[in-house]
Amino acid sequence: MNINRVFRNSALAALLSAACLGVAARGVNAQASTTVFTSQIIYQNPSNSSGALTATFYPVLNGTPSATVSIPVAIPAHGSGSILVGSVAGLAANFKGSAVLSADFDVVASTIQIPSVNTTNRILATGFRSGDGTSDLYLPTFLNGAFNAKSVLAVQNIESVSVDITATFIPASGSNVVISATIPANASRFFDSRDATTIPGIPANFNGSVRVTAVRSGSATPGLVVGTAEEYFTTDGRAYGYEAVPLASAASTVYLPTALCGYAPASQNATSVFAFQNTSSFTVTAVVHWLDTTNTEVGSQTFADIGPNAKKSINPCNAAGVPNPGFLGSGYISVGSGGKGVVVAKVSATVPGYQTGFLGQGQGAAKLAFPYMRYRATPQAPGDIASSVSVQNIGAAIPAGQITVTFYDLNGNVVRTGVTNATLGSGSKFSVGLGTVTNAQLTMSGAVPATAFEGSMIVTGPAGSSLIAVSRHQQLDYLFWTEDYNGVFIP
Repeated sequence: MNINRVFRNSALAALLSAACLGVAARGVNAQASTTVFTSQIIYQNPSNSSGALTATFYPVLNGTPSATVSIPVAIPAHGSGSILVGSVAGLAANFKGSAVLSADFDVVASTIQIPSVNTTNRILATGFRSGDGTSDLYLPTFLNGAFNAKSVLAVQNIESVSVDITATFIPASGSNVVISATIPANASRFFDSRDATTIPGIPANFNGSVRVTAVRSGSATPGLVVGTAEEYFTTDGRAYGYEAVPLASAASTVYLPTALCGYAPASQNATSVFAFQNTSSFTVTAVVHWLDTTNTEVGSQTFADIGPNAKKSINPCNAAGVPNPGFLGSGYISVGSGGKGVVVAKVSATVPGYQTGFLGQGQGAAKLAFPYMRYRATPQAPGDIASSVSVQNIGAAIPAGQITVTFYDLNGNVVRTGVTNATLGSGSKFSVGLGTVTNAQLTMSGAVPATAFEGSMIVTGPAGSSLIAVSRHQQLDYLFWTEDYNGVFIP
């Protein structure tokens, strides 16, 4: 899938909310499904020129802006910053909705959902550019109590006029649930399984996928929407987010940059599961190939008779030949008969009990941005976050010296750089963090910060190369706070 999320206008169908943040001592994990969150918008200027940015907020199903925040100073080239939605003057304390960022540079944006109690995970998701809008939107997984989880899907209208949407919830078995709604310009519609009034007729323990189609109100002209989803556990504080996928980003081969089965660094016992959705109008067969760290196939699985718009759950632990436990690698899904699909990945660990979400992707880019990167040198204080990035080459082999990674502080100053020192073969990958001192595939330059780092990162390959990446963020003293997001494709 080719999800580009950078443009001079960036939409944030990110379940934005504003609430007062309380302080709670650590103890038994609170239910994520009942936790109050406040959103923080992280923005990045990946260009070589400074610029200014404006954020406009829209309440749910209301096209009248609640508040506009203008950044009064120039954002430096390669600089980044944040807006805490709960601190925006003019927004109600219980605000829920979406936002549009407008800038005179190609802005990259992501959101962090900050819980009101520190026993619930923070949720990461990325924004969308105008070109990501679609009249045909797919979400590979949606839950209403199945697996002790509740899902929320926010669909944002990025048109200048209202749109009429049809949301079809397709269960693994049973009848579809179809809901129609009108969304004003720039506003959003939430489908929240915690609130039955937002999805009339959805059965308990629903496990399936969603398709959303849109037209401009009162016409047959396709309307443009984007979407973001979040899932909350009803039994503990696990929570995570990921993006809905436009039809144009569906692919016949979808790459899975991280695949795990009972992998146990620090006894975490991490396993990845994948939700594949068939975006074709006909039934397809999907073959999943699992690769170890040498890029050698160790197992495969075949899933036949996946109906149109339907979901198929995939677990590498169920594949013959895949080490169980102890598998660390990657994978890809091939869709037969000219079909295409989209994928959401989730990684769960029994210790300390985290779960994350990110997308599989069918296409890459030569340049990737990461607006949210953090680092803390030892000794670490409570709450410190560490970020790392896993970069995969899904195109032709790239010779040594042709991929660079650059870390920038909030003011756009270069902090550290790295360059590949070996050929990165097709399907191969490398991992890097600001604190990386030595790496078999990277030569690092610049001193590791002596204390803390807040900023961003850019990965650049040669023109025409095809890179994808997943960025992981963990709270160092409390690994329960763990979440992933995909690297952002930029021109």
